[in-house]
Amino acid sequence: MQCVCRSWVNVYCVVSKGDLGFYKDAKGYKSGVTYNGEPLITLSESNCEIASNYKKKKFVFKVRMNDGSEYLFQAKDEEEMNNWIKTISTAITEHAQIAQQGGQMPLTTSSTDEGNPKRDSDRRFSLFGKKK
Repeated sequence: MQCVCRSWVNVYCVVSKGDLGFYKDAKGYKSGVTYNGEPLITLSESNCEIASNYKKKKFVFKVRMNDGSEYLFQAKDEEEMNNWIKTISTAITEHAQIAQQGGQMPLTTSSTDEGNPKRDSDRRFSLFGKKK
């Protein structure tokens, strides 16, 4: 079975503690209400990169989950796209390091701490649920 949802929707995205959350806006994030009740996405064993094969829009990048599903995001420009790719990739790496340490959190603060306002931003996304 394959689910493909290709409509683009403006959402407020937050990377925090190895998870990626989608919210209607900053107010939704602060109240903990995700967009359409969607669960947080665990970035464990995922991959983030430029969606070079996607030609319909500019500045599109993707997060590919280990089950083959993909999330597409559109940034406003190349700099913002590269910043998000770096942020998500860092969260993926940090999550893997925490898992290797038996779930112990490092003493230093993370670049993906939820208190870091630079990690909260409006994004467009589309869900490509590629179920194998």
